[in-house]
Amino acid sequence: MRNIAAVIITYNTGNEFSKNVLSLKKHVGEVIVVDNGSNKETLSMLRGLKEEITLIELNENKGIAYALNRGIEYAVNNDFQWVLTLDHDSTVSDSMISNMLSVYNSIDESEKEKIVMLTPKHVEEKQMDVVSKSQENKWEYVLTEITSGALTKADFYKNELYDEKLFIDLVDHDYCLRINSMGYKIIRVNSAILIHNLGESIQKKILGITITPTNHSALRRYYMSRNRKYIWNKYRGTFKEWVIKDKIRFLNEIVKIIAFEDEKLNKLKMIKLGLNDYKDKKWGCYFNHHSK
Repeated sequence: MRNIAAVIITYNTGNEFSKNVLSLKKHVGEVIVVDNGSNKETLSMLRGLKEEITLIELNENKGIAYALNRGIEYAVNNDFQWVLTLDHDSTVSDSMISNMLSVYNSIDESEKEKIVMLTPKHVEEKQMDVVSKSQENKWEYVLTEITSGALTKADFYKNELYDEKLFIDLVDHDYCLRINSMGYKIIRVNSAILIHNLGESIQKKILGITITPTNHSALRRYYMSRNRKYIWNKYRGTFKEWVIKDKIRFLNEIVKIIAFEDEKLNKLKMIKLGLNDYKDKKWGCYFNHHSK
């Protein structure tokens, strides 16, 4: 599929990244890796892949939004029709891209004209065996999805890039809500599978109920809280129901932090700081406003 460019953001990845790149190469026209100031080991590994990838080195961590935009601009300037955005630790299943495009091409012309982003179903690797085969060719409109696995029309990116002031976290949800607020659409193709790494999430059972604390770091909690407040206020009139549900998710996450996670006080402190920095209009990297 030579008309597709894949954009992957790296930051201190492991050597297993090479395996994902080699697997991805057969599905797309070009793999663009934007490195966000990784350590020497990661840079050495990436430079060793110069025959397989186009590497853009930023030399410092400028955030996920900035890095995505540089990779997307490269893809747009090189006349790709679609841009596939991926996390460095996600694995594209063999039929993911072809399934998404097949379903998109089957949609009525008048309807698909408004569709600018196709997304897959995210499945944890150990759950692959229980994925239902009945989802073939089924698709649905969605309001938001995560960036990893999203296949977006390059023409749409020409005028609409990610909001760089958010730096990291909820950058994707802000972008998806913006798409919908402009009258465009996002679909999820349920037969397209992205094998996803859940990171530090650990399932716990309490009174027979499965609970999954995410165990995000205190710094991530800062960005999530600051950017959430921004998105809530930005879209409270347009997508009131989504905002209410996300406020409930936010409160549930605080309960999980208090009940199950380490570094509770530090995480709660950073949540409060993030909310305060939103009010004070402090954007970008946390360390631009607070000493290390």
